[in-house]
Amino acid sequence: MAVIIISFDLDGTLTTKEFDEYIWETAIPTLYAEQHNLKFEEAHKKVWSEYRTIQKNSLVWTDVKYWFERFGFKKRWQEVFEENKDKIRIHPDVKETLDKLKCGYKLILITRSPREFVDIKLSAAGLVGYFDHVFSTADFSRGVKGGSVFKKVCKILGISPAEMLHVGDDAEFDVMMPSTVGVLSVLINRESKTDIKNKTISKLGDLSAFL
Repeated sequence: MAVIIISFDLDGTLTTKEFDEYIWETAIPTLYAEQHNLKFEEAHKKVWSEYRTIQKNSLVWTDVKYWFERFGFKKRWQEVFEENKDKIRIHPDVKETLDKLKCGYKLILITRSPREFVDIKLSAAGLVGYFDHVFSTADFSRGVKGGSVFKKVCKILGISPAEMLHVGDDAEFDVMMPSTVGVLSVLINRESKTDIKNKTISKLGDLSAFL
């Protein structure tokens, strides 16, 4: 059965992780430091002690609204996102690849990123309009991309899993999990961390070998 839909992960696959890392590691601890009159290092330690009280793969872990409310920040998360959107960057091969693929395939996004992050990333990176559908695992009340998420996406789109190819940078959630429900999958290995025989590419342009 031929592939008609190509699905992409977002963070690490299309966009760099700089924006997310800054929000969680710098922006939030900075606000906490200002609010409690603490040095940054102490605030960072306290913020991370709070992060660790939440199960890492739960929906709350990446829910920026929850954390701003929990810490009682006066500043709105939307302001913080807007002030730091210059940190949202895409990998050099992204637009060229998407432009080519969009001519022959429907492109979708399946990401763990909450909608708040997805929306500003697509807008700031100039990727709005490339994708026919954008799915966040939060849409399915899931914190990670398990096999059930891919199965539900296929059902929504009215396709067989074998008609979808998913590409992402996480060996477990972007390769193993979609494979469990019959979705074709490819690992993009930008940092030489993991290699899966016959399923790994180093740049998006190499996807053509799987189509």
